[in-house]
Amino acid sequence: MVLLGRDQQAASFTFSTEQKEQIARLSGIPLSEDDAWAMIEGQITIYRSRKAGRRYEASPAQIRHELNLLHKEIGKIFQRLVVLQDRSLLYADYSFKVERHLLNQVDLRFVRLMDEIDDGKRGPSTRDIYIFVSSLDGIRQEFTGKKIKRSAKRDTSREYVQLVCKIADPEIGKGTIENAIKNRITSRGRIAPSV
Repeated sequence: MVLLGRDQQAASFTFSTEQKEQIARLSGIPLSEDDAWAMIEGQITIYRSRKAGRRYEASPAQIRHELNLLHKEIGKIFQRLVVLQDRSLLYADYSFKVERHLLNQVDLRFVRLMDEIDDGKRGPSTRDIYIFVSSLDGIRQEFTGKKIKRSAKRDTSREYVQLVCKIADPEIGKGTIENAIKNRITSRGRIAPSV
């Protein structure tokens, strides 16, 4: 089991026989390599756990909406304080002073935060996909000696990555997978070999 949150857990993922056969055909990983299959299944479990954890994160649009509601509430609080101040002036022993500058500072901060929040990319976390694709490449390389390639000539590594990504998360877009593959291939050239 992989820990998700305070009280939640995700069950470990296991391939069906048909899924294993398809992946073996596309990746070149032998069906007899139990360690390879356990590693891929483990990566799917980790990816799904991360995705499940993101369900509780607020989107930029949700955060902006909440800040806008707070902005409106400050306006209402300010009006209520003005009324209270006006009413308190009727009593000789008690006066109420509204700290307008404090409310204005807080309100201005909410408005600035709304403007600063970036929408970011839509869909699942791109970082998680890139990590997942890198792991799939590393596993394939370890058990077959072959790296994923973008070329479709006599190489099915792209289809291998696409299939495993779709099994892990049917919501992952084809473009996101392609970008993750490109990134993985490009990053290999930037990583200096260890001495």
